[in-house]
Amino acid sequence: STIKNDDEIIDLVDKYREGNKYIAEIDADFKDLLLASGITVGTIAKQAKYKKTGGIVSIIGDVAGVTKAGTIVATLPAEYRPNCQMYFIGTCSGQRVCRWFVATNGNITLEWVSDSKYDLAWYGLNFSFHT
Repeated sequence: STIKNDDEIIDLVDKYREGNKYIAEIDADFKDLLLASGITVGTIAKQAKYKKTGGIVSIIGDVAGVTKAGTIVATLPAEYRPNCQMYFIGTCSGQRVCRWFVATNGNITLEWVSDSKYDLAWYGLNFSFHT
């Protein structure tokens, strides 16, 4: 459909509000995740970030620089750590999946990749958990 006037634009913007925040403000709630030595932003260029809303921690982004199974890519600050160890399945470059492990000490570890290749362009982080 075609937007006919400024009032329609305002209506469209209002539809993209969450609570009393615009989408850009929601993204601003995320903090950059401090990556471990040798770990970088992946080729899809989404800085790894985290936030806590209520008791739920969300982690998004992608990383590169993993050279082997069991590589720690980052460590969460104390108030963002899970109460028990958590496992998550993620996607990575090509047609691969990987498994992430988040420990109670805050370490985020790439546990394995489906084809055991560890020279990939990116490893996706996209998971949430209760604290």
